[in-house]
Amino acid sequence: MDTRAEEPDGLFALPEGARVSRRRRAAPRRSQPTDVYVPLPDPVLEPQRATAAAVPGPPLSGMEEVGTGLLDRLDMMQRVAASASPGPLLISAGPGTGKTHTLAHRLAYLVADLGTPARECVAVTRTPRAAAEFRGLLERLLGERAEGVTVAPLAELAGAEPWRHVFADDLHDYTAAEYEVLCGLDGEFVYVTGDADQALGEDGPGLLERFTEGHVDTRVVRLTRNYRSLETILAAASLLVSPVGVARSRLLQPCRRATTGQPAVQRYAAADPAEEQGVMEELIGKLGRLGVPAAAIGVLWLDAARPVAGATSLPLREAVGREFRVVVVPGVDASSVPMTTAGRRRLFVALSRARDLAYLTHTGPVSPLLAEIDTGLVRVYGHVPGGERQMQQPRLL
Repeated sequence: MDTRAEEPDGLFALPEGARVSRRRRAAPRRSQPTDVYVPLPDPVLEPQRATAAAVPGPPLSGMEEVGTGLLDRLDMMQRVAASASPGPLLISAGPGTGKTHTLAHRLAYLVADLGTPARECVAVTRTPRAAAEFRGLLERLLGERAEGVTVAPLAELAGAEPWRHVFADDLHDYTAAEYEVLCGLDGEFVYVTGDADQALGEDGPGLLERFTEGHVDTRVVRLTRNYRSLETILAAASLLVSPVGVARSRLLQPCRRATTGQPAVQRYAAADPAEEQGVMEELIGKLGRLGVPAAAIGVLWLDAARPVAGATSLPLREAVGREFRVVVVPGVDASSVPMTTAGRRRLFVALSRARDLAYLTHTGPVSPLLAEIDTGLVRVYGHVPGGERQMQQPRLL
């Protein structure tokens, strides 16, 4: 007799229909990544360079033996803008391309080479500081003849008598109300510079379009060669603004390459505001000991500015049109710089003020926009999550 059917299948016999529950092995617990502190390295600066500008271009056709040589130190497109035929002119120029430099040469060329009376010209700026800088440019170009040119902030010109030649710098920085005042100057010939991608106000991007629509046959000259920022700074800034860029056909071309090997854009993640302030002050102290004056260090605040010893401290809105050897931008967190068009433009303007080094600091979650910068362009220091590896050498060049 075969008794195998009566034997239990295991150690114990189970009732018919019963099921054995099998315990699954628990997955091994993964430890939460802890912050790793990576100290900010000492700043290493590129060799100092002369301030101005461009690599001279070849002579313009037909002008080899004409004129005073005012345009000899401009690049080709700057010279095209400065010597354009009479009529409304828009110099569409990205950061660091020499738009103010070119506009001043345009005015000087009309006076010195074409015989335009200086008293018929007015140069309009938004701030007294910008007016003083423009005046200095003209004095170097025209000498005593510059005294006949009116150079003033827009606020001082409202209701004044019209001039025949009106020059306005940084049109993207104007408000709609200020633009109406500018139009009231009613010049026969109007020349402006602007870049919609640097507009921080709501009205700025549309003012360039209003200018071309309101001035028939406006000639547009685009300046693309950036003489200010190291190529890695410019690449990082351009990545931020490119998804919302207005001047898509105007790709900025860097003219400066890094030689020191230190990343030009660095981010510091601080544990709290006190640490963020302390690191910034320590950095500025080191820069001062390297011989960088306060005027060449810009601390650009995304909200209200606070005094910082040893640096030029100002709100970002007042940094339009300016440049610094080193830029520090505190508070680059998710709440201050959200993923919006305005946020992109703010960081684009902030980074593109820097010539040699740019530091972005924050406490708490960093702005999500920084995730869009190629990892080879920014190094992260401070309290870095354990899973966040240090960035490698720049790839996007």
